[in-house]
Amino acid sequence: MALRYAVDTNVLLRLTQRNHPLHSVITTALHRLVGRDVELCFTPQNLGEFWAIHVPHCCASRRGTTLSSASLGRIASLSYLLG
Repeated sequence: MALRYAVDTNVLLRLTQRNHPLHSVITTALHRLVGRDVELCFTPQNLGEFWAIHVPHCCASRRGTTLSSASLGRIASLSYLLG
């Protein structure tokens, strides 16, 4: 059975912020964990926190940035939602 690790909201945020200095570090770390048969999980609370932080940030930037389906796809690919 694979180990399960809960992914912090900050990890979810950095995963969707391609220009953030930690984006590549986090992406690499997550890929390594998945490669070691680790299940990465998040909770409804993580998603709520992510949404509350990410969406206003996108709107405030006034660059027309939105929460893209690609961003959601990266989060969904983490594999497991803890209920």
